[in-house]
Amino acid sequence: MKKLIAICLVFILLLAAASMAEAAQELSAAGDWYAELDGIPLHLSLNADGTYSLIFPDEPGDSLAGTWAADDIFVSLEDGGTLALVSEELLIWQENDLRFTREAPRAYVPADLLPDAALEIYAGYWKCAFVDLGDAIVPAKAVDERTDLYIEDDLVALGGPRFGDIFRDFDFADGALSADVDDQLVTLALQQDAYLRLIIEREGETSILYLARFFPNGTEEGE
Repeated sequence: MKKLIAICLVFILLLAAASMAEAAQELSAAGDWYAELDGIPLHLSLNADGTYSLIFPDEPGDSLAGTWAADDIFVSLEDGGTLALVSEELLIWQENDLRFTREAPRAYVPADLLPDAALEIYAGYWKCAFVDLGDAIVPAKAVDERTDLYIEDDLVALGGPRFGDIFRDFDFADGALSADVDDQLVTLALQQDAYLRLIIEREGETSILYLARFFPNGTEEGE
C-alpha cells in the first residue's frame, strides 16, 4: 500500500512539474515593456522577428538595439543582459534593478493656474518634480534638477544649484509671487492640480519648473 501511495505521489509531482514547464513556455515576452531608471523612462520593444530596441524617450539619440532570445522564463539580449519573465505583465532586469511592465508611464500634463490664489496657501516647502524642456516635460531626476523653495508670507528661500541658497522678498499680486533674482524675473504661480509653477525669464528665454509640496514627514502632496 505504501509503495502504491509513493508511486502516486511521484506521478502527481511529475504532472505538476510538467504543468509548470508548460505554463512557462506559454508566457510570451514579445511586445512593449516600460520602466524607469532614476526618473528616466525606458521603452523596451521585444519584436516578434527576434530583434529588440531599448529607447530612452527623454534622451533623443540614446538607444540600444540588437537581437533577443527566450529560454523558458529568461530573456537574453544581444549585449549580454538577461531578464526574468515573471508573468505576462512583469519583466525584471536584476542587474540594473529594473522592473518592466506593460503599462506605459503617463506623462505629466500641467493644470491651469489657480485664479486669485491666496498668499497663505503658498506657505511651505516645495521641491521640483518636473521640468519643461520645450518639447517634453520630464521628471526632475531625469535632468538632475534639484531646485527647492521654502515660502513664508512673501519671503522665499531659493535652494538648489540653480539659485544657490538665497532669500528674497517677493511681490504678491494677482494671485502670484514675483521678484527679480540675479537679473532673472522669477514668478511663482499655483496650479489647480496643487503644483507650483516656477517661471524664470531672462533675456528673452523662459524656463519652467513644476514643484510639488512636501510635508515634514517627507511625503509629497498626493501620496
